Amino acid sequence: MAENFSLQLKCIGPNKDMPLIGPRKEERTLSHIDHQNCDQFGFTQTGTLTFNFYDKYGYKWSLKYIVNGRDKAGVFMNKIREYESVRTRIKRQTQAVDTCFAKFVTFQMKQEGGHRYQENLKLSYKDWPELVIDKNLPWEWVNIGDAGNEHWMQRVVAPSIGVRDYFFAGAADVVHSIGFATQSTRKAVQMSFVASYFNGFHRFYYLGKRDEQEIMSDKHPAIKFHQIYEEVFKTSNIADSKSGNRLNPCGVKFKETFYPENDPERKTLSLVVDGIIGILEWINESVDDKREFHHSGIEKRCRECLQDFRKQGLSNLDFSEFRLMMAIQICCLAGIVVKGHKNLNNLVYPVKSLGAAKQLEHLDNDERETMQTRILQDFQLEAYGFNASEGHLCETSIERVCSIMDYYFFGMSQFRIGSDGRHLKRLFGDSQWVEFRELLVGSDEQK
Repeated sequence: MAENFSLQLKCIGPNKDMPLIGPRKEERTLSHIDHQNCDQFGFTQTGTLTFNFYDKYGYKWSLKYIVNGRDKAGVFMNKIREYESVRTRIKRQTQAVDTCFAKFVTFQMKQEGGHRYQENLKLSYKDWPELVIDKNLPWEWVNIGDAGNEHWMQRVVAPSIGVRDYFFAGAADVVHSIGFATQSTRKAVQMSFVASYFNGFHRFYYLGKRDEQEIMSDKHPAIKFHQIYEEVFKTSNIADSKSGNRLNPCGVKFKETFYPENDPERKTLSLVVDGIIGILEWINESVDDKREFHHSGIEKRCRECLQDFRKQGLSNLDFSEFRLMMAIQICCLAGIVVKGHKNLNNLVYPVKSLGAAKQLEHLDNDERETMQTRILQDFQLEAYGFNASEGHLCETSIERVCSIMDYYFFGMSQFRIGSDGRHLKRLFGDSQWVEFRELLVGSDEQK
């Protein structure tokens, strides 16, 4: 470790005899940069503060204060921000992902027809787009129904990668498929809204794929989905008991709220869809504007939407800020309304009182951004933006670390936003991510 704190005094001119001590050669002082101070990314430079002055004899002096930036500023700010405990929990999560991915790769390589990765490949949490989801993963059958009413589907369970693209993949697949098949953004947004009510997407994906034709042929696919859901699972309560503890089940009374007998025009559903599309179009307008498109600005726009719902008398939605963000993220991944842009990777803000926000609640807004930037740098997640730091913070709070899982459903496609902003899709079993064009508002039905 280099010096913690030093004082450097040098006479830098001119060359002539000095009173009392005789002739003295002019000394040199250089920019003080030491790249060996610390192996922590972002804390490798030394900080200096320099004063130049003349004494009464006309000699020029340099007085330099030299501080090891990591040892002083870094350690102090780590203590204030409680960063090391956060970093330790994230490290545990990423190690769990790495271990799981290694098992997946080994399993696939042993299967006849399984994907062949590069020799000696060590797939890690930050390389998650390289994991090929195909029939040669260790699939398990799980009953997503209740006792006496069994419904089985195949899934793979893995520790959360932090970036929620895997978590949302099943929902995004259904939304994308229905939206593009019908060329209707409104139908797609309806389905994203329904998906956000699930604390997981097992039942949503199961019915969304099994009954896709019937659902998307209806004018209100969200209502048709719920009617099928009631018939299949013998309950009107939206729940997904196989999805762990990511978030609490909602308490909405869907039928009474969205298709009561006294609302044949389905005005409530229409107003909610209008609100979500309004945010998606705001994203298109603001995504390049640094004055608007930042976490505080996005939070403000989402809260305005929820306030508008309440002003319009929509008080029984049980549609929280986090669920609204879920619907928005699903639409962004599925390419519904939102145009591709690299800043979509910075969309997700820490929602008040939830996992990520709790880990940042002792910091002000600037320090929160600094903390999230530090996470991205330390874990080499810059390509995934603040969506990755928010996700890792949320999934690694003290009571959640290593207990939050992602679920891959047999047959599902995957979606992500590339670091360059392109909408990318990968079909089940394929190894290549392919760019696709977004479904934008513009048809007569959608105006």
